[in-house]
Amino acid sequence: MLFNMDVFLHVLKLAKEGKSVTFISSEIDEMIRTCSRLIVMRDLKQVGELSGNDLNQTKIMETIAGGEKQ
Repeated sequence: MLFNMDVFLHVLKLAKEGKSVTFISSEIDEMIRTCSRLIVMRDLKQVGELSGNDLNQTKIMETIAGGEKQ
C-alpha cells in the first residue's frame, strides 16, 4: 500500500465525523478504497465526477481516457 496507513486512518476518522478531505492520487485502487466521490481532472479542468456504483476501476479508466466535462 503506497498510502501511509496513519494518513489513511486519519482520513477515515474525519469522514466518519462528517468532514470531507481532498487529496490527489494516481493510484486507482487507493481512491476506490478511500473515496465516496471522485473528481477526474485533465489540464486543470474537471472532466468527470464519479460516486456510488460508478466508483469502480472500469468507469474511472473510461473517464480518464475520454471523459467529457459534466
